[in-house]
Amino acid sequence: MIRLDRSLITVLISAIVGPILALVVTHCLASVRAAKERAAVQPKRFRVLQFVDPTVAIRPWNMRRVKWLLAIPSVLFCALFLVTAEPNAFTTLFVVGTTVYTVGVTFFLRSKPPSRTVKTAEFKVKGNLEYVLQDCLTAVQQIGARIGNYDSLKGVIEARTKMNWINFGQIIKIEVAKTSRDEMSLRITSDAVQPSATIDFGANARNIRRIKNRLLR
Repeated sequence: MIRLDRSLITVLISAIVGPILALVVTHCLASVRAAKERAAVQPKRFRVLQFVDPTVAIRPWNMRRVKWLLAIPSVLFCALFLVTAEPNAFTTLFVVGTTVYTVGVTFFLRSKPPSRTVKTAEFKVKGNLEYVLQDCLTAVQQIGARIGNYDSLKGVIEARTKMNWINFGQIIKIEVAKTSRDEMSLRITSDAVQPSATIDFGANARNIRRIKNRLLR
């Protein structure tokens, strides 16, 4: 029969009970903290009409400078290579062709918004303008976009989504305008932050679809 030393038993009990006790204490402290935060929250006595968050970039990139930054080094490299490397005919044709292609594609891309990937959806809604804007604001925040500009007087919301490994993010703009006493037009636009974008893998359409689904719930 195996006999366990008292010290070994103590260590085993501590290893089992310790993490459980720590988890219970952490949960209790978190519950108390959450209760205090809920108790500290006071009902708002004001309405936010306008705000601008300067930390959220809601302006498209300036691609005019980027074009020159891409084109000039390509031309300089081509000229330097042809002067110093003494290449054969095939290498010369390859380098010159690559440079012409790079410069051509660079200046073919758009430098001003909108990009070729822009998507727009328009709706007609009925209700209170303030409630419509609040619902739109909530829907944009729920899809993970950061609000950069909110103007209830002009009926405009501008936000930006996060960058990921597929794209650099999109700029979402919502415009609400009254068309009659209780009817409004709702326009949602999603576009890439870089006007030169030619493919977005469905990101802009997905943004509009997710916002629409939340508004129609």
